[in-house]
Amino acid sequence: MPGEHAKLSASGAKKWINCPASVMMEAKFPDTSSAYAAEGTTAHALGEAKLMLGLNRLTRVQYHKNVSNLEITEDMEEYTDDYRDFVIEEYNRVRAKTPGAQIYIERRLDFSSWVPGGFGTGDAVIIGYDEIVIIDLKYGQGVKVDAKDNPQLRLYALGALAEFGYLFTVKDVKTFIFQPRVSNISEESISVDALIKWGLTVKKKAAIADSGAGECAAGDWCDSGFCKARDLPRVYR
Repeated sequence: MPGEHAKLSASGAKKWINCPASVMMEAKFPDTSSAYAAEGTTAHALGEAKLMLGLNRLTRVQYHKNVSNLEITEDMEEYTDDYRDFVIEEYNRVRAKTPGAQIYIERRLDFSSWVPGGFGTGDAVIIGYDEIVIIDLKYGQGVKVDAKDNPQLRLYALGALAEFGYLFTVKDVKTFIFQPRVSNISEESISVDALIKWGLTVKKKAAIADSGAGECAAGDWCDSGFCKARDLPRVYR
């Protein structure tokens, strides 16, 4: 999985869209990690390996080699099985309409034409004749994540559209949050036209955030987005 991070990341988009000053403010704090983040990284690595095995892109020997150093719990085995099954089921649905449909696992998606330096990693990206499907695994259980109006997934969709849209006549985008530990499978369907219209709005906000301009605006995105500077703007609440 990629170790680098974009300045205006897709995962932090809710923060910098609503609070453009958060980019500059967070830059003053060191990067930190946690046991929860490490657990999520492990779950993603395991889910990726299971998908690659299920898609016959890894042999059983290669699979066991890839997961041998992971600290895997019984629950994680079950949850990542569910994730693998969901992704492959969705891939088969698209492939039934488009025999030549493509699926990409842990795919780097570049949306820099909308957000300066913008890129991220799509956990599962499916490209069909008339649709793009983005599936994002969320392993956390503290905050329930909704796919509706989710800027992270929409930015991933814009990146996928930029890379693969020329292959087919894509008209619609379907995004999913798969969050097994809180039994949450959330979905959004949006037309390509509506997605691009949204992207044009976000492009203006991204330019402000990237420039270091804009004011701090505290809101629920401070806590739900785990802003490193979230204790600073509480006086504005």
